[in-house]
Amino acid sequence: FIKCSLSDVAPTLAGSTERTFDKCRDQHITTVTIPSMCPDNATLKNRAELLQSRFQIISNSLAPYESLIHNTSKQKKNSTVVVITNALCLNEKIISSSDITVTTHMSTSKVRRLSVLAARWNGPVSVSVKIVSIEDLYEFQFGLRDHFDKFEKVAFHVYFENKDLAYPYNILRNIAFDQVKSDYFANFDVDLFPSPMDTHQHLRSMFDKNPYLKTKLENRNVLILPAFETIVEVPDKNVTLNHPVYPETKEMSLKMIKHEQIQMFWNQWKPGHGSTNYDLWKSNSTDITYPIKVKRWGYEPYFIGTKKDIPRFYRYFRGFGVDKISFTTDLIYSGYSFEVLRDFFIFHVNHPKSSKKDKHAASDLNDFCIKGFMDYLVKEYAAGSLEKAKKLPYWNKWKTRYESTGGTWMI
Repeated sequence: FIKCSLSDVAPTLAGSTERTFDKCRDQHITTVTIPSMCPDNATLKNRAELLQSRFQIISNSLAPYESLIHNTSKQKKNSTVVVITNALCLNEKIISSSDITVTTHMSTSKVRRLSVLAARWNGPVSVSVKIVSIEDLYEFQFGLRDHFDKFEKVAFHVYFENKDLAYPYNILRNIAFDQVKSDYFANFDVDLFPSPMDTHQHLRSMFDKNPYLKTKLENRNVLILPAFETIVEVPDKNVTLNHPVYPETKEMSLKMIKHEQIQMFWNQWKPGHGSTNYDLWKSNSTDITYPIKVKRWGYEPYFIGTKKDIPRFYRYFRGFGVDKISFTTDLIYSGYSFEVLRDFFIFHVNHPKSSKKDKHAASDLNDFCIKGFMDYLVKEYAAGSLEKAKKLPYWNKWKTRYESTGGTWMI
């Protein structure tokens, strides 16, 4: 990529740009990053005034780029996006290095779900929000008003991009991750809620009583939270902090599993979470963590890790398919080990499904984009040697998946 000043692109604002090239989509991408200038909140009378003030600043910052970003014909080959980190200046409280910051991402329609995630976690959260228009921005502002009290520990990062581009899961994950101020982070999606309630406090207490867990994290281990999903769908408008379909404790979750009220997350895709070893978790017969081996390609757990030296998500996978699997591959190749937390879990509150047609289209394109990911793996983990790369775990799985698109893999 190329880093340059904003004077190289129009319009001009104080900040910086990064230019990258997406080989898979034959697309040049200019990312404009505008640093947030947080005001002295003491001069603002109330939260409503703060919210109004911040959104006016965000709108003024994004407005010069709106016509450029909405020019769909140009965006196909030369895409421009604008990023404003800590855009609402809400997470200004001192964050301890020992805190665990949830990193997540969302569209503007997910405010209610984020409010529940933030309240149940009750610790720092870093979230990237995709905005597709100034109108979308103001809908986001309107959605925040009813839940503003839940967000005092949340740092919001605005990502302004053309609405026709596939949802940039991994780009948003990286933005949220790069803004983490604590030494530790938890990787969640916004539709997944942690248990028990006040999860952050319970985890901090466990780490304080068992300092060897931090040592594990600092020595290339990640701690996995088993993921479940509710059988009953709950529309966004009905999502609340507590709900009859939520498993609030491990004891309750075991009963709900028995009565088929919850099940392993993404149950139709066993490789996705099967390596977590749910039978062992249910047995309560282990220490507070237990080690696992990734048994099959396709594992995509949610976990706690330390920020230092951990890989980033592969940015060129967009939309549905292999976005999290690629990160697990990075962890394995980087020498990480996996352990499961015995007394904690997360659960997905199922909602009406999005279009299978759209998901399949994004997945098919991501399969084609595997070529670039494999080139990256060869360079990063095999010193450019294809022969060395062939010996890496799950190499042939990635190769087969790519060749299913009709491509022939070669450096």
